[in-house]
Amino acid sequence: MTEKLPEVSSTMQGDRLLADLAIQDLQAELAKQQQQQHSENNKVKIVGFCAGMIAAVTVASSSNRQEFEKYGGTALRIGALMAALVGATEARSKGLGKGGSISLATAWRTQKQGEDMSRIVSKLFPDAYISVLFDETRATVTASERLAPKLIRQLRAAGVTAIPLAFKGQLHTPTAERERQTEALIELCHSMPELQFPDAAQLTLPTYLDHPEGKQVSGEEVDLVDMVLRSILANRLNWTSTVSKLAANKENISIIAFGLDRPLPPTILRALGSKQVHFEDVDEDVSKSTGRLQDNDTKNGSDAIEPDIAEQVKSIVKPAEDLEDVVAIVGMSLKVAGGQDLEEFEKMLKTGESQHEVITREWMTPDMLFRDQADPSRKWYGNFMLDLDAFDHKFFKKSPHKSIAIDPQGWLSLEVAYQALEQSGYFNELATTNASEHKRWKHIGVYVGLCSYEYDVNIYCHLTSAFTGTGKLRSFIPGRVSHYFGWTGLSLTFDTVWQCKPFDSAADGYCRGDGIAYVFLKKLLTAIADGNTVLGTICSTSINQNLNTTPLFVPNVLSLLTLFNDMIRKARVDPHDISLVKCYGTGIPVGDPAEWESIRNAVAGPARDIVLPIRSNASAVVAHSAHKPTKPSSTKSSPRLPFWISGLDSRSIAAYSAMLAPHLRTHAGLKDKLQERLAMASAATKDTFASIGIAPVKSERPVILCFGGQVAKFVGLDHAVYENAAILQHHLDISDAVITSRGLDSIYPDIFSCEPYQDVVKLQIALFALQYASAKSWIDCGLAGKVMSVVSHSFSEITALFTVARSAKAIDIFATTLARKGSMIEGVRSRRLNVTNAFHSPLVESIVNRLGEIGKGLTFRDAVIPIERATKHNDTAACLDWTFISSHMRQPVFFNHAIQRLAKKHPQAIFLKSGSNSTITIMASRALAQTALSSLGALHFQSISITNTNKGINRLTDITVDLWKQGLRVSF
Repeated sequence: MTEKLPEVSSTMQGDRLLADLAIQDLQAELAKQQQQQHSENNKVKIVGFCAGMIAAVTVASSSNRQEFEKYGGTALRIGALMAALVGATEARSKGLGKGGSISLATAWRTQKQGEDMSRIVSKLFPDAYISVLFDETRATVTASERLAPKLIRQLRAAGVTAIPLAFKGQLHTPTAERERQTEALIELCHSMPELQFPDAAQLTLPTYLDHPEGKQVSGEEVDLVDMVLRSILANRLNWTSTVSKLAANKENISIIAFGLDRPLPPTILRALGSKQVHFEDVDEDVSKSTGRLQDNDTKNGSDAIEPDIAEQVKSIVKPAEDLEDVVAIVGMSLKVAGGQDLEEFEKMLKTGESQHEVITREWMTPDMLFRDQADPSRKWYGNFMLDLDAFDHKFFKKSPHKSIAIDPQGWLSLEVAYQALEQSGYFNELATTNASEHKRWKHIGVYVGLCSYEYDVNIYCHLTSAFTGTGKLRSFIPGRVSHYFGWTGLSLTFDTVWQCKPFDSAADGYCRGDGIAYVFLKKLLTAIADGNTVLGTICSTSINQNLNTTPLFVPNVLSLLTLFNDMIRKARVDPHDISLVKCYGTGIPVGDPAEWESIRNAVAGPARDIVLPIRSNASAVVAHSAHKPTKPSSTKSSPRLPFWISGLDSRSIAAYSAMLAPHLRTHAGLKDKLQERLAMASAATKDTFASIGIAPVKSERPVILCFGGQVAKFVGLDHAVYENAAILQHHLDISDAVITSRGLDSIYPDIFSCEPYQDVVKLQIALFALQYASAKSWIDCGLAGKVMSVVSHSFSEITALFTVARSAKAIDIFATTLARKGSMIEGVRSRRLNVTNAFHSPLVESIVNRLGEIGKGLTFRDAVIPIERATKHNDTAACLDWTFISSHMRQPVFFNHAIQRLAKKHPQAIFLKSGSNSTITIMASRALAQTALSSLGALHFQSISITNTNKGINRLTDITVDLWKQGLRVSF
């Protein structure tokens, strides 16, 4: 097979199809071998999953090596056509601003969750749809990149696990448009003999494709090309139903899975057990088969198949890099006070009942409290697990004598670790894998966090034995777990540091309790390949030590904030998307404020106002539930948690106060409800109202839109800003549509990248689009009629000109101009600098005349917003004409002169940047630094930075608030 796939999108990749067909080469020989060894009543049958259908048909159509090569070539050609169609669909979707397509692996536990998943996805059709029903509680959902974050949030809110897969592209797409595309592709295949399979009646092996009843491909009524293309491209794949029907008679069936992964649903894997294997596990059969193939091929004059083809194929396709370091939680178990398992724990959280109880003699005698002159009337409390002394020593193969010497934490670790593994399906995986793979399932590490250790007090009351040392040492707790399960990975114990009232006014320390929890972790890609149910994912972890600016035992705000920000950054998560934070919750007035402040600052600021502790229910060992728990230990927000209004000077403080006072007066009637919230206890007093209402809201002020020049060789717009700021997205999409209509490349997705542009024209167009869209967005968001003038520096003077033209046609002109300019500068000797041009210098003399010719072809309209050009002398009577472009490119920029003129015309103006990341407003501020207006604080310079960052939304929010303080009522 020497067919070569053309260059296509990275969706249905050619190397993947080649790998599948190479594997099917083995499949063909194994199928032939098995067919010869079995009777007529026990035939070999073939079924294909997703794109594997085309490989299955290739094998089933071939009775010898020559036919396999012939139909293998057919499969490659048809595969290339499908890849081209999928790639073209991706490109079109990106051109429409939707981005590419993302596949999500979804899983649920209850029928309601499955129904919710279907309902959520159906509402977003056709931008999202269920492409594959993989198992009874698993499905693959395909969605656009633009929609995927929203969809994932909705699914997870419904309790449905949603994990992005490496595959990108639209397959099994049940839309009318895809149906038309598939029809056209089928018609093309029918017109060319080299794109056709034989009639279905000529299949050499019974074959099953996408049929919910597991119906075999039969006779002349089935067109194989038609069936394959529709099944892969246009029909939803009900894989679980197809395979379930085939495997119904599990007593008399064996399955060999071919491909780079295991395509069998987990329910089928569990049902079949050792009756199913992966082709890599059939080493001896493969070796024998390849030997026979080599003999046959020598006779036929064909190339021999390599014995190590499986390893070659495995190296072709690699997992997605962005998922490589993500950790999946595939099993978990716990025991705490009030909850012997996860279900009981969830019920306990929903009731909101604290589990603390008075310590009785059953648990501890008074003389064990180690309190000198203890008050006999004082009550002592604890949180205790039930049946703490119950241990099934026979199950874990421990003698009674040995078990008594083991710290109960060791008993519990064995029990809870076993339950976590059982939930994950580990034991089934171990039982159904080939012995050669057992090493992977045994190389597992155990990491245990322990705090207190007091069992030695009990041990010292008894005679020592051979088990005393191993029973009391903490390092033996994880080691015992590893030894029991036969694991060879690392075993470590970590010393970690309680029932309390975290974030409550009654916080007075903590109440000790019993608790233990274990989670079973895998790499996400491995968990998906193994068919595990993914309970959650860990995208990043981080650890640091407190600064020494606070005592050793007191949480440090800066240290915690740095820790949280580092972890969020590494996880590449938008802080706004974090819906639940598990806090440490010291339960003391010194520690709680520090932790609360750092968390609020890290995850979207003061908008997060509900505190719902779990620790107060069940002592020190906690987990979290999707159900919102009640708050038994927090009766009111702590009046000892301070709040303050800060600013650089009294003017700033007065501005904050003026904003806060109307809000408090308006919502004073809600104060009873707000007592549940942070810092409301002192917010409704007369003194507070009197002190806050000391400064009036500023009146509206004129706005000067400032357009900066080029400062970098990339744009790097934060994608979150594009997704969440609908007006900006709208204007960027309009710009992109006009630009692409002129035959130029789309601004997407390069406008989001921080990689330098290699093409100066593409860079200038992207910068123009962002500045233009930014200016139009500010006008639409509340500045209409308030912009008194526009001013710009260098390149951006063109953007300012087209902004005030109020016409999308202006973008058309700009795109055409730059397209021509790109060809004009060819042949000019240059040296690459930090910026990509040498405008406003003698270096552009050679193109001035040609730019003038372009200018004569443009129509200049009267500006609806005054333009303050960066010239030495402002001539208000002069109109823009064909000389603008050439003079703009050649003449120096007198930005200081323009700013001075504007400050005199508008002495209380707000200089607002249009675009991002330039220093235009800083330059304006410095130009006016020595003026009386600047010293009086009459002018305001508002910078904007939403590029080259993953915190663009936070910064845009801060900018909006800053403009509110200056009297501008804007909202994005």
